Amino acid sequence: MEDLIMAALSGDDVRVSQLLDAGADVNHADENGWTVLTSAAIARRTRWVFRVVHKRPACTTMLSR
Repeated sequence: MEDLIMAALSGDDVRVSQLLDAGADVNHADENGWTVLTSAAIARRTRWVFRVVHKRPACTTMLSR
């Protein structure tokens, strides 16, 4: 569900809302390991961070070497 990640990064509030309401997988990660939670946080979309956290995503930490 990279559409959700891209919508969060671009700040497309309407699309993020549509995808979350449709049951998009908030745990899906793209090829870089980013999830919608990561994308929303990086884009400083606080409202979406709270909304995604409310959906109880699996929170993991990526460690870079």
